[in-house]
Amino acid sequence: MPTLETDRLILRSFRKRDVDAMAQLFANPDFMRFSLGVFTQRKQTVAFIEKVMSWDRAGIPSQFAVIPRGKDTIIGYCGFFYHPEHGIEDIEIGYRLNPDYWNRGLITEAARTVRDHG
Repeated sequence: MPTLETDRLILRSFRKRDVDAMAQLFANPDFMRFSLGVFTQRKQTVAFIEKVMSWDRAGIPSQFAVIPRGKDTIIGYCGFFYHPEHGIEDIEIGYRLNPDYWNRGLITEAARTVRDHG
């Protein structure tokens, strides 16, 4: 999967070493506000990253790690989710962002870039 760039962000593929950073985010109730709840076990984060990496390997539209330009800290993710139960044609853009970075237009910037890439 290619790396995408905006004026303020780098959007790149997930890597195995991202588990610790993502586990902290997934444990944050505000980060997970509009989902089924926080991840309480590391294996949930590992499963998420492994799933996304398997989609990348299969050439299926996937999620990007969102990183502020000039930093090496993941602040969220943005990208494509597909719903295999409905068929690969059923794809949507999904995202989550560290609450410390809300209200800056960052995830909108990321989502537009992902949309344009798609």
